[in-house]
Amino acid sequence: MPVSIVQDQVAGVTVHELKSHPEPFQSVLEHVKRFEWRRDDRTPRFEVGDILLLREWDPSTGLYSGRKLAFRVNYIVRGPAFQVPEGFCIMSIERRWEGSPKESNP
Repeated sequence: MPVSIVQDQVAGVTVHELKSHPEPFQSVLEHVKRFEWRRDDRTPRFEVGDILLLREWDPSTGLYSGRKLAFRVNYIVRGPAFQVPEGFCIMSIERRWEGSPKESNP
């Protein structure tokens, strides 16, 4: 059941706002891509239970499209485990909502 970002912030969950290029954004939207590969350099760092707010961003224009998706992190592999480079992580994700937090309220 979708929840809003506001509710998750109240629950003490960290929300990470991230740029996503159009092709991987569309793959996530279509449930083809169910992971995120990112530099593991955030403070606070990515943790299981956090929310990733993906915002579609077009590198050719340098602008956001306005499309957003939110995902909860279910599992993380951090480098250098399993040949993931040091300083990177792979996160398994599940969809929370799309659009804007206001649109997700039942």
